[in-house]
Amino acid sequence: MDRIKKLRLRPSVNFKVVTILPDDEITICETCNQAKIGNLAFPTLEEALNSIDSPEETTITLLSDVDLGESTLKLGTNTNIVLDLAGYKITSRNLDGTIYLEGALTIKDSSEKETGVIENLYPKGMGIYFDRSGVLKLEGGTIKGYSALYNWSNTPAPFVIMNGGTLIGSWYGISYLDAANIIINNGTVRGGVMAFNNWGKSKHSFYIGESSYIKKGALLHNGISKKYDAIENVVIVKNQYEIVNSFFTHSTISSSFSLA
Repeated sequence: MDRIKKLRLRPSVNFKVVTILPDDEITICETCNQAKIGNLAFPTLEEALNSIDSPEETTITLLSDVDLGESTLKLGTNTNIVLDLAGYKITSRNLDGTIYLEGALTIKDSSEKETGVIENLYPKGMGIYFDRSGVLKLEGGTIKGYSALYNWSNTPAPFVIMNGGTLIGSWYGISYLDAANIIINNGTVRGGVMAFNNWGKSKHSFYIGESSYIKKGALLHNGISKKYDAIENVVIVKNQYEIVNSFFTHSTISSSFSLA
């Protein structure tokens, strides 16, 4: 009996478990968001886009990689987006395009190593698919697909101005009906078959600046097929456009530019 009393009189010990997480685990939920507009973060890139109700230029910055699966990111005619890849990737696996563009889109990459990518992983999927409208200004980043840029309309054809970045197509780098609507001031275009293909339907040449690099030939000049490389060809410029408020105005020039 005395022993039982002694046991009962023993003080009880309370244990409190404290878990200390490393800093990177404490803040890991910050990367759960895919994109932000200003200081406002969104769980998905689609939600960030859907929050925009104005045609005014709006910058969306990626916070993580975005896997669209079989879906397409659709930018309608009233959109005016600056997309900062910030070193991250947007990927899809569909027969159309990772981005379906009808509005105005500027793509840049603010990351130090410029590792931002937009890619369609479907064997014959396009990077950016245009339809009847659309304005693309490429400042940085890489676009990949069966064709990095694809358009099958010239009524009117969308516009592209490339001031940087890289276009890579396992088929064509650029597959586009109206060459006059393409200006490549700087950057790299590569194609598995050809860098540029206008399907023999364009009556114009396209502008290529001296800082640009074209690999694997192209179709040029009034729909006439002509292969060339970046060492020996001179491109005749018949039409040039400049961006004004995300759209292009037209002026006629006649010059030639040697490819470096």
